[in-house]
Amino acid sequence: MGAVILTDDLARMSRVGEHLDAALVWGGCWLGRELGAGFSDIRATGTGQEGGTRSREIFTGLRAVHVPSY
Repeated sequence: MGAVILTDDLARMSRVGEHLDAALVWGGCWLGRELGAGFSDIRATGTGQEGGTRSREIFTGLRAVHVPSY
């Protein structure tokens, strides 16, 4: 499913995110997504990742990690 890591420490987000069994990992936010990506299900999460200009990168990764850009 999905997971949320609530921290401002990007190194910690990366370390923890690598060990989670989740198709989607949000870091420091909830339900954010890449605006260049389309929308379809990832496993049973109901949120998606196909379409848009970054599709190849998204489809060749093991998971999508979303971090807000403040």
